Amino acid sequence: MKKYNPVIATLLLLPTSLCFANGILSDMGAHTSYIELSAKEMDSARGAAMIYGQAYPSTTSGLVTHMVTYKGWGNLYDYTSYNYIGSSYSGGTYYFSENGVDVYRVGGDSWKADTKSAPTTWVNANSQQIEYHYQILNPSTGSPTPYAFRALAWNRPINKFFW
Repeated sequence: MKKYNPVIATLLLLPTSLCFANGILSDMGAHTSYIELSAKEMDSARGAAMIYGQAYPSTTSGLVTHMVTYKGWGNLYDYTSYNYIGSSYSGGTYYFSENGVDVYRVGGDSWKADTKSAPTTWVNANSQQIEYHYQILNPSTGSPTPYAFRALAWNRPINKFFW
């Protein structure tokens, strides 16, 4: 039985594998298209997107504001780092604005986090919106359409309201 040197075997096979890798990489580069976005286009792309076929928010008439406070430890973008304090309901007609113009009649949920106060105290002045889920309503009847807007700055699953 002949013994072989693994270093020599690797050196013999290395050029062959590099040829295959270069071919694959060049083929991928040839079939990839890139686009460049201006700062304004990036801001638009980062904004809320209209979604279709998602679960409805907790209400489709008026707005429910869910209040959470930061526990003081953990990741600011992880929903398990927050205490759920409660919610408040505001009836009425609300609109989703684009470029300062009221475009869509909506109803749904807004999540506001207070990261400055004590973990058991929620102060509206210290809070900021970290998520919203607004269902678009028919302008004349107020009935929900299958379209919605949702944007979030944390990782809360859409079906998680209490913990």
